[in-house]
Amino acid sequence: MHFKEAYRQYNEAITPDPALVRETADLAREQEEEGRKDRREVAFRLIRGTVAVAAVCLCFIIVVPVLAASEPIYRLMSLVSPELAQFFRPVQEADEDKGIRMEVVSAYIHDDTAQVYVTLQDLEGDRIDGTIDLYDSYFLQTPFDCSATCKTLGYDQETRTATLLITIWQWGDQKITGDKVTFAMRGFISHKKEYKGVEIPVSLLEAEEDAPASAQHINGRGGGRFQGEDGTAVPKKAEVTYDVQESGNPTPIVRVLVPGEMIPGFPVEGIGLTGMGYVDGLLHIQLAVPDRIRNDNHGSLYLMDKEGNIRGDDECIYFHLSEREGNGSSAGSGQERVDYMDYIFSVPREELKRYTLYGDFVTSGVQVEGKWSVTIPLEE
Repeated sequence: MHFKEAYRQYNEAITPDPALVRETADLAREQEEEGRKDRREVAFRLIRGTVAVAAVCLCFIIVVPVLAASEPIYRLMSLVSPELAQFFRPVQEADEDKGIRMEVVSAYIHDDTAQVYVTLQDLEGDRIDGTIDLYDSYFLQTPFDCSATCKTLGYDQETRTATLLITIWQWGDQKITGDKVTFAMRGFISHKKEYKGVEIPVSLLEAEEDAPASAQHINGRGGGRFQGEDGTAVPKKAEVTYDVQESGNPTPIVRVLVPGEMIPGFPVEGIGLTGMGYVDGLLHIQLAVPDRIRNDNHGSLYLMDKEGNIRGDDECIYFHLSEREGNGSSAGSGQERVDYMDYIFSVPREELKRYTLYGDFVTSGVQVEGKWSVTIPLEE
């Protein structure tokens, strides 16, 4: 039976909630449109060669009923977007490793874009839950650089199955060609925990006046939540210089705190405080995350006074070091890489007595690594 005719007959027997369909369809279209406006705005990790992408997955949780992998794929697609479902071709090929079954349920590959419905089922335990995040582990084998997004559509606790929609774009409008393409993943994280409004047990008055600092090549810059009492203040940024690498590309360098030992008693496991002091007249407070490339533990810091008024950071500097580079921190556990978040506050020392340090954090409780891959035919 022709694919569209089969889809039409099946879809006529299904009547998902219209409001739910409209909402999820709008979200899907919005995601597609935003990605095409500027695909480089999507957080990603580039890996050249056969591995084209390892995206920092932006996993949006959509509240829809989760369907077990054994249920018809057209019902799954109709819940997300009936008007788009007719373009998806059934694949229903699976691979198993480490007691985890990955099935590519269906795919829609067109021009430079691949959209893939994937289910992940734990056959042995409860390592999968509704917070599952593929993080930096999935890719489409292609010779071109890509960016990607991942939506978690839901989780079925009874079958221990998560359903995800993954969208991958090739850069430069390069079409996905050939008679087949392979989708693969190398792991996931799950059982995430969120911590809101956590008081950090340190006194801001202990911040060093002229703290030891070093110039570091940085991974990125973010933060900037400080707006001042009138909401119009412009966050102060750290001074940036540039180092030209052998490739000819300039690499930004910023003076940050020299990482020290993790301060005992930090309230969130998997994250540590490694420094607090003034550098070039600005208050720096530094967090460290061992092995973040695998666990995605992260957080944000802010100051709060007794009345509950919050003073956000002016900027956050991201960089990483390895034990071989002598980062000086007690990352421990044999992990070589430690990621740092150096939060900067333009608060004078005389005002520190007004504030207490707080933070919001996210950690993952389970990390699973393995090798899963499914080959998808590209025939019309």
